[in-house]
Amino acid sequence: MITPSTIGPIASASLAMLDERYAVVGFSRLRPTKLRENLRWIKHRFGARATPGNLPARIVLFDLEREAIEWEFNIENHGMNAVFSIHVWHGAKAAQLP
Repeated sequence: MITPSTIGPIASASLAMLDERYAVVGFSRLRPTKLRENLRWIKHRFGARATPGNLPARIVLFDLEREAIEWEFNIENHGMNAVFSIHVWHGAKAAQLP
């Protein structure tokens, strides 16, 4: 089930509905202060597990019918830490959803 505890605190989020069942959401990491940001980064680099307070910036596919997360992609592993918008391109055939 999708709850605030499974999503975590949100600095900003972008939403794209793929159809009535699936939504892609991009989450930026909550960044309260530079000091806290640096401490979290250090904890994350030394293997601290993700908790709702330190979830990474990520893109998530939600199955709204099942109220479940289908997949999650950590964008911080690729040098990004914010999601400003999510766009759906309707000009090409969509990839198969799960």
